[in-house]
Order: sequence, then C-alpha cells, then structure tokens
Amino acid sequence: IHQFMSSTKLARSSSNLWAPTWITIDGPSSKDLDDAICVTTDGHGGTLLRVAIADPTGRVPLGSDPDRFAMTLGATVYAREHPIQRMLPPDLTEDAASLVAGQPRPAVVIEVHVANDLSVGKVAISATQIEVSRRLSYADIPAILADVDDPVHGMVSAAATLSKLLLQRRRDGGALAYFDLSRFLLTDEDGRLRAYERADEMVGHIIVQEHMILANTLVAGYLVEHDIPGLFRNSSNSGKPSMMHWMHAPKIARTASRRRWPPRPSARSIRATRYG
Repeated sequence: IHQFMSSTKLARSSSNLWAPTWITIDGPSSKDLDDAICVTTDGHGGTLLRVAIADPTGRVPLGSDPDRFAMTLGATVYAREHPIQRMLPPDLTEDAASLVAGQPRPAVVIEVHVANDLSVGKVAISATQIEVSRRLSYADIPAILADVDDPVHGMVSAAATLSKLLLQRRRDGGALAYFDLSRFLLTDEDGRLRAYERADEMVGHIIVQEHMILANTLVAGYLVEHDIPGLFRNSSNSGKPSMMHWMHAPKIARTASRRRWPPRPSARSIRATRYG
C-alpha cells in the first residue's frame, strides 16, 4: 500500500503550521503501542485530526518467516487485553515498531479536517516518521481534562468533544453503540460489551475508539476511491447487507492485532503488514 502514499505530501502540509504533538492513550501495562493521535481545533468549530498507526512493514520483508507466520496465524490471539499468541515477535511489536514516547518511529498517518457538522474534507495518507510526545493511560484522561494548565489539555479536550459527537452520530445512525454511565458499560469498536470499574475510565476508551473508527472508515473509502486492493467490512446503514468486500489480491493483514488490515469501520486501528 505504500506505493499509493506520498511520504512528502503530509510533511509539507504539516510543516507549514507546526510540528504535530502526538499522544498515545493505552492501558498502563500496554507495550505494543500501535496508534497515536494529534487533534487541534481550527478556531471555527472544526477539528484537524491526525491518526498515526505503527508501521512495521520495513522490518517484515514479504515472504520472510515472520511474514509467513503472520499470514498463517491471521491475528494475534488475546485473553482480555493480554496477547497469548502473537502475529509478530514482541521485540518488534513492543519495541522497534511500538510508538514509544520520545523515539522516532515509522507510521502510517491519516490526516483529515472534520467540520463542526462532522463532515470531512479530503483525506491525506502518508508513510512517514513520527515521535510521540507523551504517553497517557486511560486513567490519566479525567485529570487532564480538569487541568487547564496541563500541556495537552487542549488536545485531549478537543479529542473528547469530537469523540462524543462521533459516538452520538453513530448511535443516531443505528449503530449498536451502547453507553451507560450509570452502570459503567460500553460496547467497544468490535461490538463487545465491556464493563468498567469507574465512569472516568470510559472517557479515554471512547476517545480512542471513535477516532480509530473514523480513521478506519476514511481509509476504507480511500481504498475504494483509488482502486487499491484490500479487504474491509462495509458496516454502513445504507439498507444493503453488511458484508466483507474482497477487492483483488494481495490481501493485507494487520500486524499484532486481532483485527485485519485494511481498516474497517468496526476496527480500532490499522497497522500495515502485507501478506499473500
């Protein structure tokens, strides 16, 4: 898929403004940090959204043993949040390809402007390097939202506002997106019901979930628009049955995840190892 991405396209658009400040939001014990976000407001009610997905493809040659193993396994197997069988070795997913704060890492970056009515502009996708400025856990989010002096307060606040609007739009559109603050229950991006101990734990999960679902949907549309081979799920509520859409091989699988690449609207994030 990299042949369809310009590594300079996004860099030019970003350098005219400022170097993006990237953050990750994960569990406190997570090591395979595979997605990051950068969110800013435009002063007119809109939002400039950047989503970065860790890109290990440079370290997994096509046809190599790790590539063939990933193709055979198909997805990392998890017990709750803990991987018990990995598509790729941990020295890659938890180190060399993980979006560790303060370390330059290769990534696929999706950039889009979201207007105040949630309409989106032209999608830009690039293969580039990013450096995460700050690692956050889900438990950090409520305190950051309450502290206007925190350096990432503005970004987290903008991300929280956008994610709530996106969640409500999906629910209004008929998506099975259950959200119960009184019982601390939430359906995740794969449609599974999850229980939390406190309501404040849910905010960070919603931020990540809704930003990834939007990014996945945009990239799926990008694949169709540019006639790029890939696999994704059509989960629209257009009256047509949801189905897996096969576009010509090669297939592309997501690394170190229970989900597959290219992204689908119900997936959390996209990461880019090709197979087949």
